[in-house]
Amino acid sequence: MEAIGQITRALDQVATLPATLALRREQIKLQVALISPLIHVRGYAAPETKVATEKAKFLIEEAEKLGERVEDPLLLFTVLYGFAIANYLRMNGDALRALATQFLALAQKQAEAVPVMIGHRVMGHALLLTGDILKSRAHYDEALKLYNLRPPDLTKFQGLCAETNS
Repeated sequence: MEAIGQITRALDQVATLPATLALRREQIKLQVALISPLIHVRGYAAPETKVATEKAKFLIEEAEKLGERVEDPLLLFTVLYGFAIANYLRMNGDALRALATQFLALAQKQAEAVPVMIGHRVMGHALLLTGDILKSRAHYDEALKLYNLRPPDLTKFQGLCAETNS
């Protein structure tokens, strides 16, 4: 609860300052940072978590429209993962499948092992939820294969999966 309050106060203060590149970057980091404590306190599918995730996505998209690159590509993964798991919990297979496709394509483009592994897991969830069991199994197998090649140090990816924050 305290983290939510502290981050919210920081975001409120940032909103009062003139917009600059550095400030937008900090605002994006803070907005994404708000997602994880909301997940833990309120839940993945809670309205507050959804609003925070949507706001983070909006800020990232706005920065990209201005030609600004987000310094940490894991921020977008965190946002997409939040949307994906919320849709999984809502049993919204079509939305989950679209998000899983986006997540996995971005992860493969970045060539970062943990997001690719998680992307396959999320795609496995999406395909299973939509009834494509064989393709689902292939993605689960790929996620396990990537994990078993070299179990990742998830500390770098704490914002990506709320499960790693516990």
